[in-house]
Amino acid sequence: MKISKTKRKYEIISISHFFPPRVGGVEVMAKNLLKGLSGKNLKCLAIYSSKKNYFKKGREFDRL
Repeated sequence: MKISKTKRKYEIISISHFFPPRVGGVEVMAKNLLKGLSGKNLKCLAIYSSKKNYFKKGREFDRL
């Protein structure tokens, strides 16, 4: 079965308990990793816990 590359919305999906603006080593590492990967023209999405439910389209990567 052939999978169409045009149907892929994201190439990298990062799932983390927390993400900036919450400050900590894991949060900063997760953000820097996605920034670096998106700088290599990979479409990235960050999924993390938050008090708010929202989708935010970013310059470097999207957040959910």
